[in-house]
Amino acid sequence: MRQDSSSPDSGDRPGPGRERFGIRLDKQYFNFGCAHFLIFADGTREELHGHNYQATLELDAALDDGHLVADFIVVKPLFKQACDELDHRTL
Repeated sequence: MRQDSSSPDSGDRPGPGRERFGIRLDKQYFNFGCAHFLIFADGTREELHGHNYQATLELDAALDDGHLVADFIVVKPLFKQACDELDHRTL
């Protein structure tokens, strides 16, 4: 995925001509299960129940000195750790 930051929707990205690139991490093992319940305005609440989530990480950046958006060896374990910390939790 490639984007020229001189486009109008580039927000706080570097100036004209500075290209941004993106990567997406989407693996089966980036998942977690969490429980939750909602409390309504009248004070009633629904029963505690859970959902399983599949997580995807999208990164958008200029290339670093090694011409990479991100180092997968660093990013993948950090993202997996974040998923593991959410697993079997109550939101």
